[in-house]
Amino acid sequence: MRILHCADIHLDSRMSANFDKEEAAVRRQEILGTFLDMIEEAAKAHTDHILIAGDLTDSVKVTATVRNTVLGALRDHPEMKFWYVPGNHDTGEDFLGVTEDLPDNLHVFGNDWETCSLDADGRIRLSAAAMDGTPRVGEGLSLLLNPECFNIVMLHGQAAGYHARSKAETISLSAFRGRGVDYLALGHIHSHQEGELDGRGIFCYPGCLEGRGFDECGEHGFVTLEIDEDTLRMKRHFIPFAGRCLWEIPVDVSGCADSDRMAKRIREEMDRQKAENIIHEGDLIRALLVGKIPADAEKNLLFLRRSMEKEFFHFEVEDRTGIEMDYESFRYDTSLRGEFVRLVEQAEIPEEEKAEILRCGIRELSGEVDEL
Repeated sequence: MRILHCADIHLDSRMSANFDKEEAAVRRQEILGTFLDMIEEAAKAHTDHILIAGDLTDSVKVTATVRNTVLGALRDHPEMKFWYVPGNHDTGEDFLGVTEDLPDNLHVFGNDWETCSLDADGRIRLSAAAMDGTPRVGEGLSLLLNPECFNIVMLHGQAAGYHARSKAETISLSAFRGRGVDYLALGHIHSHQEGELDGRGIFCYPGCLEGRGFDECGEHGFVTLEIDEDTLRMKRHFIPFAGRCLWEIPVDVSGCADSDRMAKRIREEMDRQKAENIIHEGDLIRALLVGKIPADAEKNLLFLRRSMEKEFFHFEVEDRTGIEMDYESFRYDTSLRGEFVRLVEQAEIPEEEKAEILRCGIRELSGEVDEL
């Protein structure tokens, strides 16, 4: 038996915090396209079941295009069964809940535990429950599983031990230990993570299918399970599948006194990353400027962004540089700048604050203005 486990698709996500209106619109369509491509890929691989562990959509409101396209894709593949547990983003009156004519091959789990057989003999079973606004800390204690079966449990929430935004999103892994769980299929964390649950089972977050912001960098995709129906032994694989990846790439610009030199450093680092097949032209890149530069360095972030923006789908620059300051060189400087540096040096404030004050002050005195 072949099973695909995905989660956190977030269809119709606005993504206005990271991208401009045009980029966000393109990414929304691309995320929908990747989800549809995943279904086609699953069909080609003769997948039997697709588990969607929450947050298929980003909110309760979705466009008619998304609703019709997704439901149409499910109907086009009656040979596969889709199992869906709503998450914290798509609970309540979501597009599945208000659609009367759901595909026959789609099963949506409610707030109470429900166990379904995935094979004809009932030896491979799936148990799931939706988010209902109550903590999941002891949820596993009320779940009864047959230890003779291969037991998959699906939930959407944050495993205890991670930082959860609310108690209602917390799942206690300890509540599922020693209860006959073979595979705890989770959603909510947007990076692929897995680990041992107990001596028998594991827990797994497949991560989101496509990164939507720079807090979701790296490869994204889904997890496939291959379960031998005779021995009930499982093999699993993480499959990178995102159409585009997001990367934050540190670029050391230490000693660079002007934007032209910094731009050359950025290009050298991007070319190196491309040569090593880490990043690609279609990716979304944030270059992080690091290192120490002279306090009076000319640095134009708009110029730096535009110097590379045609190379990638999206390119931006974030300044994390420090100030390289030789106070001794200003010891006898009689200019206004020298007096300013000496006053800041003597001030009883943290060094990082001194560095920022010096950077802004010297730039102002030099007639330079930082551009975003």
